Amino acid sequence: MKTEINNSNVADVILNEKIRQEGFIPITPTETGVGKLRLNSKSGVYADLRFVTLTCCTLATGEEEYLMCLPTETATKVAAELLKAVAKIKEEEDE
Repeated sequence: MKTEINNSNVADVILNEKIRQEGFIPITPTETGVGKLRLNSKSGVYADLRFVTLTCCTLATGEEEYLMCLPTETATKVAAELLKAVAKIKEEEDE
């Protein structure tokens, strides 16, 4: 009989071990934010580059931090892909 692991702590431990075995460093998001970078030119014309930030820390120690900066369009695509993946999981659970 197959059971789903719904305890997030147990799932984290299992996934983190698998991630380490694959040679990657498991990280977890700790904070999100938004930013704007103003680009100036000699003529005074500028453009604003808007972006989303995602601060993450390692799950091993919780101390080492990483910062991901995604332009708005990229962040939108990532968010859409995450929503699709979660919807697929929910759909499979309902079957």
